[in-house]
Amino acid sequence: MSDVLGGWLLGLALVVSTAWAFDSWRGEMGLGVPAVTEALEPELGNGPSRDSHPGR
Repeated sequence: MSDVLGGWLLGLALVVSTAWAFDSWRGEMGLGVPAVTEALEPELGNGPSRDSHPGR
């Protein structure tokens, strides 16, 4: 039981530290933190257009 709990805590710590590092990196690059309703890279626009995937 304790090794399962330790694994969950380690996983949670990894996710939290990765999210914190990502937010810090975006702040240092001057990109700001996007709202929850926006994509991860809102500065790219509305995403790829249908023309960028000619096989579809």
